[in-house]
Amino acid sequence: DFVKKNQPTKSFYIRPFIYTSSLGIAPRLHNVETDFFVYGLELSDYLPKEGVNCRMSSWYRQEDRSLPLRGKISGAYITSALAKTEAVESGFDEAIMMNTQGKVSEASGMNIFVARNGKLVTPGFEQDILEGITRDSVITIARDLGIEVIERPVDKSELLIADEIFLCGTAAKITPINRVENYQLPKNRPITEKILDKLTGIIENRDSNYQDWVFPISL
Repeated sequence: DFVKKNQPTKSFYIRPFIYTSSLGIAPRLHNVETDFFVYGLELSDYLPKEGVNCRMSSWYRQEDRSLPLRGKISGAYITSALAKTEAVESGFDEAIMMNTQGKVSEASGMNIFVARNGKLVTPGFEQDILEGITRDSVITIARDLGIEVIERPVDKSELLIADEIFLCGTAAKITPINRVENYQLPKNRPITEKILDKLTGIIENRDSNYQDWVFPISL
């Protein structure tokens, strides 16, 4: 109903919110009322399709012992905002954040994948990442394509010797990284392109093998 009422003419991003609506100034989650709302907007490219240049952020991803980072907690996005603005104001498109243990965590609002020697590596949940739906989709698609996916800690130095790196998220879909700091990545991106082509076909409901991922709406 929400989508039909808005009658989008292109990609339509939907974001649901659950929030505490009780009046008061004490920080608490007990004895409060909650409410729910949804907003949506027509979305052009969230990031440039041709790829982005990334800075290693001076801001660290929060730890899971401080916030439940597997979910989209609004308050956690202040760090993402600081990292993104720092990157843009210093001439880059996007930020890559490390965790407090010095391992690669994620970008300002996307998960990260590194391709090397024909395999995909991505930080695991112990690296304080968002448990992203698109991340999970990418892992499934890659394995269905016969590409080995390894979830493990990733060092910064691995980004500087990678064959390919891409970001993924609901809005970003799959966005290749062209450069990390001063390291220019190869222009040939066979793994990134295979997964992007497959995901695009699924999103556009052109792949019968993944129809249970899609919910068509007649406008």
